[in-house]
Amino acid sequence: MQSLINQGGWILVAILVSSFIGWLVVIYKWLVIHFEKKASVGWPESMLGSLETKDLPAAIGVCHANPNILGRVLSKALGSQRLRREMFEVQMARFVNGEISKLRSGLGLVSRIAAVSPLLGLLGTVAGLVQTFNVITVHGANDPALLAGGIEQALLTTQVGLVVSIPLLVLHCLLQSSVEDVELSAHLYIKKVQAILCGA
Repeated sequence: MQSLINQGGWILVAILVSSFIGWLVVIYKWLVIHFEKKASVGWPESMLGSLETKDLPAAIGVCHANPNILGRVLSKALGSQRLRREMFEVQMARFVNGEISKLRSGLGLVSRIAAVSPLLGLLGTVAGLVQTFNVITVHGANDPALLAGGIEQALLTTQVGLVVSIPLLVLHCLLQSSVEDVELSAHLYIKKVQAILCGA
């Protein structure tokens, strides 16, 4: 590992540090989103059943017993039942956007790391080529061993930059899709609650 860092220089260190941060964020966000999706199974139907039998306190109790995004959203929806339809929709859209923004936080960092890593690799490529040309200027091109250091840095940083970027980009897309699933689920149940409350 130390030899790789010596070959790649500070640019390789920057890529590896950003990769470590990116993976930490990915693992944390995956756990949070997985909890949100798992904690949103089953109980919403029970809550809707209570609403259909006009048992509002029981429905609110079910929501309060599930302190995840969907639970908070539906609890807010039940507490906003006296609002006019237009105001209800505006307030709920605002509330859902706020909750989803919190869930989505951190994904932008993963996306930026995935975008910047190949550019850092390209910077390492340029730095390696500059080093190689400097060696040629001073010592000529007769000794391949003298040229190897710059070429090695150029290839290594490019390779590591791509290896870091591609998985993070794929995982960012998967996590983004999971967040959208949570958002769609929240909007779907809000519409169901609204239909029952308003008799639509």
